[in-house]
Amino acid sequence: MDGYQLMTDHPQSRTHRVATGVDRLLLDQLDELLEQSPSYRDLPVVVVNETEGTVAAELRSRGMPLRVVQDSALLFDRLRAQADLAHEPWDDAVSREILQGAGTVLYRLPRPLEAVEETAWHVARWAKETVVLLAGARQKDLQRSVNDRLGQYFGHVSASRGAYKARVIRARDPHLPDATRQTPPRIPRVNTDRVLDHELALRAYGLTFGAARVDPGTRLMLETILGTNHAFQDAIRGAGTAVDLGSGNGTVATVLGLETSIPQIIATDDSAAAVCATRATLVANGLDNNSRFAVYHQPDTKQLADASVDLVVLNPPFHHGSSAVTRQIALDLFVAAGRVLTANGLLVAVWNSGLQYRPQLERLVGPTTQLARTKSFTVTISEVTG
Repeated sequence: MDGYQLMTDHPQSRTHRVATGVDRLLLDQLDELLEQSPSYRDLPVVVVNETEGTVAAELRSRGMPLRVVQDSALLFDRLRAQADLAHEPWDDAVSREILQGAGTVLYRLPRPLEAVEETAWHVARWAKETVVLLAGARQKDLQRSVNDRLGQYFGHVSASRGAYKARVIRARDPHLPDATRQTPPRIPRVNTDRVLDHELALRAYGLTFGAARVDPGTRLMLETILGTNHAFQDAIRGAGTAVDLGSGNGTVATVLGLETSIPQIIATDDSAAAVCATRATLVANGLDNNSRFAVYHQPDTKQLADASVDLVVLNPPFHHGSSAVTRQIALDLFVAAGRVLTANGLLVAVWNSGLQYRPQLERLVGPTTQLARTKSFTVTISEVTG
């Protein structure tokens, strides 16, 4: 089981909570560093994208200078409450401001190697020259190529011994091929793709779901609702306000903006990287500085009023990070969509056919019609009644 009671022997520690094996090993590696180099105790420690709040809470209980980075709006709100981090410096992305002067960075490794490369560049560019990056993951999730990505920007990269079913990669001696750059090379990622009759310019940051590509389910959904004849086509194109829920790289918001005359299009995502990518994609397609568009960093539809939109378009994720397939994320988003839709409002959704969400859509939103189905994906439209 990847969970342990964290009760460290540190004299200032008051933390007693469940920690993952990755958390435990990151803290063990930090303690080893502090024992070897006590001067690091007085330098800021930056905790990047942990999932449980255990690491930040432990460091706060020790009185260490702490900074927190969390890409997920939902997790940040949760961690800030659970770990009492309201007064700690924080950001939703690694940046010059959050990393300047930092001596140690504790990093929960993500799956996308682009995100590892992006974070490594920022740490090497903005933290102290003596910074130590401790990057942890479960052993079964750790990719060998992580070392290569870290090695692009650090002169010394090594791995800890495995413990608690986890391993930590240690990176020291930062170096940059071009120390004058203000942003990482190849970030944002740039690509072009065609949807309907539109040549899209796509942008993506390291943690952007789908990278700078059109997701195949999203493509099927857009081509179905905007490129075929069906009973709902006039209602979709005639919507007053549409929401791209879980906007990712901004494909849906951009296509709606180019293909329809919907006067208000709102894109929202839990991931700060996705929000940045959506904004960049809108700009790249000439849809910037346009009062039609708003982009929010929020877990679902939190900032939107009840019964305030006519159309929600959704391709729900079915994984959370590296976890197994879960239906709960989609179900929560169905509820969030139903809350903000007006009477007769429409939820368009595409989902993996094997997940069979139609009964849940009927129950949580309203009468549901299947518009398209392939072996991989199903496109449905649900109408709020009453």
